[in-house]
Amino acid sequence: MQKTFSFPDIGIVKVTKKRQVRNLTVRVKSADEVAVTIPFLVSYDSAISFVRKNLTWIKEKQASYKNAPNQSFNPNTIFRTRKYQLKFISGNYINIHSRINDSEIKIFYPVDFKDFERKDLQEYIKKVILKALKIEAEEFLLPKIESLSKKHNLPYYTVKIGYGKQRLGWCNAHNEISLSAILVLLPEHLIDYIILHELSHTKQKNHSKEFYKLLNDLTDNKVAIYKREIRNFKFAIIPGDYSYN
Repeated sequence: MQKTFSFPDIGIVKVTKKRQVRNLTVRVKSADEVAVTIPFLVSYDSAISFVRKNLTWIKEKQASYKNAPNQSFNPNTIFRTRKYQLKFISGNYINIHSRINDSEIKIFYPVDFKDFERKDLQEYIKKVILKALKIEAEEFLLPKIESLSKKHNLPYYTVKIGYGKQRLGWCNAHNEISLSAILVLLPEHLIDYIILHELSHTKQKNHSKEFYKLLNDLTDNKVAIYKREIRNFKFAIIPGDYSYN
């Protein structure tokens, strides 16, 4: 279920109710797109109050998007992950198309093509990148969660990789864990933190004092530090070097 609300200072806010969600969360997706997710039984009035309490942070995030450099993909931009590098290749092609191989995400385009800012093209490129991120996440995250699960004796039932942008990970009542492919864009210590967060939910289902005690024990009491780092991370597919070499 979703409703939209208008706020004088920040514009339109989309509020979505989800049954599997335990907490209210807000995400600034762009300079003009704010999304709030709330538990299914929480009222929309509570969501509005939640937005008002976070107005300063929301406006700061919106300003960062407005002042950011061009974040579109074109032959001059850099996009690297631990596994892939984005490359644009011109040639005698009729249409723009793509290919993902072992180490490259290739975008092929006609020699005379210039309109890289076109919205549908940018969306296409992001979808191709997201597909590559899912491949990388399955190779990188699945062994990692298995290792951390065994190391800390926190067994889970199943794990799957999805495309979520608003939530990097979640664990349901049956200890079925989902991780977002976007996770591979984070530095490794934050990836470990998100995975340990979800593994902690296999023992503590809500964000109680016991949950955070467990998570702090697993992260050398760095939960507050890691939460601040993640809060400043843009959960978006934008140009950048995410190889962390």
